[in-house]
Formats: sequence, C-alpha cells, structure tokens
Amino acid sequence: MNENTRELGLYAVNTAGLYAMRRAIEKNLARKVKLGVYDAEKAVGAWEHFATAAAKEYHREHGTPAVPWHRMFPRSVRRALARVLSESWEA
Repeated sequence: MNENTRELGLYAVNTAGLYAMRRAIEKNLARKVKLGVYDAEKAVGAWEHFATAAAKEYHREHGTPAVPWHRMFPRSVRRALARVLSESWEA
C-alpha cells in the first residue's frame, strides 16, 4: 500500500462525518452475505464510493485549489483503498 492510499485510508476510517456511510455499506454487505448473493467485486465497488467520498472530504479540508481532488487521490489510489477495505471487512 503506497503512502497516498495509507493516508486516505487513515482519514476515511477516522473521520466522524464518513462513519455513517461506512456503517451503511457494512450493513448492506452483511445483508447480502445473509441472503447468499454477496459478490466480492461489487463489494469493492461499494467501498470505492466510500473512498471517493473520503477523497473529496480530505481535499475539502486539506487540499488546495491548484490540485483537484481526483489528482490528489487518483482512481488507482481510491481503488486500492477499496480493495483493502473490502478484504478487511471480509476478514
């Protein structure tokens, strides 16, 4: 995991404003497991939405107008964080 992914991950799981979104994703995934329709690739997609929201929030708090949020945290970083979060949740 590179430094940007680590930084975004720490911010995402420790920000109160993102907690409700994280819990909603976890509840939804748990429901899908219970129903027997859980798909790991789709779960990564749900976590990517969370990572994108975290990237936007991080940029709003700590970024500069010269560097847009999607350049500060490119899709590869957000996708890597989504995979880490998904694997962590599955464990």
